[in-house]
Amino acid sequence: GPAALDCLTNGVIAEPHGNQDGLHDHVPNEVFRTSDGFVAISATNNSEWERLCELIGDPRLISDISEKERRSQRSLINEAINDWVKYRTSSEVERLAQEAHVPAGRVQNAGDLLEDDPQLADRGFWRQVDHDVFGQRTIDSFPALIDGVRPPTERLSPSYLGEHNFEVWTELSGLEPEAVAEGIGDDLFS
Repeated sequence: GPAALDCLTNGVIAEPHGNQDGLHDHVPNEVFRTSDGFVAISATNNSEWERLCELIGDPRLISDISEKERRSQRSLINEAINDWVKYRTSSEVERLAQEAHVPAGRVQNAGDLLEDDPQLADRGFWRQVDHDVFGQRTIDSFPALIDGVRPPTERLSPSYLGEHNFEVWTELSGLEPEAVAEGIGDDLFS
């Protein structure tokens, strides 16, 4: 990526940037803690910045300053945004910002993606399939369309976690079959 290219061509070794985007130094362009999680908020141009200032309504934020000036006031800006988001839910911040045409998105875990991601739901990303042992399961689909068609993903692996433990441990460990069987029975091998 860009960090590797910068290192290879300029000898610059990337430093950690915390929640900041190390590639684009927009202000704000960070992840903020909400009442129930985290939300990423970015203003990549002056129009987005002005709309964010109007949305937050904090007198500490001056809407008609350049990005260069915003960089010099990063701490103050982040403090004002933190004060605005900390008592709101991630979904509320995301909705309000997006309604104001300010880029924002909840930081989601796997459960959020499965249960509450409108984009994945709308695109039919999650599908139900029948499994011989586990019954009906939700699985992810191939993430792209090829010539307008999503490749099928109905098949689940016929193997089960730990299904071949006995054979693998007996062969690789050099242990006697009785010792491996005892280890499996004692939950030594998962």
